[in-house]
Amino acid sequence: LIEKGCAESVAYKFFYFDVDHAALAKKLLENGCMLAVGFPLSDFRGLDVKVAKYLCSSGELNAFTENISKFEGLDQEFAEFLIERRHPQIVVDNFHVFANIDQLKLCRFLIKSGYVSIIMDNLLNFDCLNADLACDLIEGLNQYTNLRDGGVNGSGKIIENLHMFKNVDISVANSMLKWGHLEKEAIEFYYSQGLNDHDIVLAIMESPKLQFSKDSFGLLLENIENFKTMSGSKLVEFLIEQNFIFQLIHSGLQEGLFNHKTVADLLIKY
Repeated sequence: LIEKGCAESVAYKFFYFDVDHAALAKKLLENGCMLAVGFPLSDFRGLDVKVAKYLCSSGELNAFTENISKFEGLDQEFAEFLIERRHPQIVVDNFHVFANIDQLKLCRFLIKSGYVSIIMDNLLNFDCLNADLACDLIEGLNQYTNLRDGGVNGSGKIIENLHMFKNVDISVANSMLKWGHLEKEAIEFYYSQGLNDHDIVLAIMESPKLQFSKDSFGLLLENIENFKTMSGSKLVEFLIEQNFIFQLIHSGLQEGLFNHKTVADLLIKY
């Protein structure tokens, strides 16, 4: 009947046939009858991953998502399949239908695939939040963003929700410092991990992500008011004491903070 063009009739009257529902659905799909499956899909039982993949690959995503609870055997591989096809939200919203899914592994797959925001916007859906994942998220948030744009804001959201991450330690602070995060909340977090103003300044100046760039000194000055004991003049003095003369001059010139006379005076004096 299906091969003779009666797929829709079979789909709507499938309960008259003593057949395996998953096999029937797959047969309908194989014969180009996606809509025939899509309309009565809610009445099918025991649908498997093969049918799910057929639907998702054939433009019938809505038919799948609306009946996702009808499918059996949805696993880690299928979750990654959906993410690769740019449907990460379906996975995150439906963890309960996936069997033995490794959320931590999936989070790393999401990060690698560029979907850090999906995790950040759905933190309550995850029960795998820990310090290591926080570091991975910070890395993912900053890897392709300017230090003064989205990366900073995204990491700020991590800080706001640190209470949701287990075993948070100084590794998270080090990850944020590496990328130059100096928001008020970030510095308060650094203090809570035992770091002081000098530790924070040195971490910024020595970061391989910031070294010899205008961002190091510039970022410190832009956020100087967030420090407890550091001021602009004290910052310059401390950097000179720590032999960051040339980085200081380079950054100061780039930022327009120093004129050539100031640079000459610094070089002569030190």
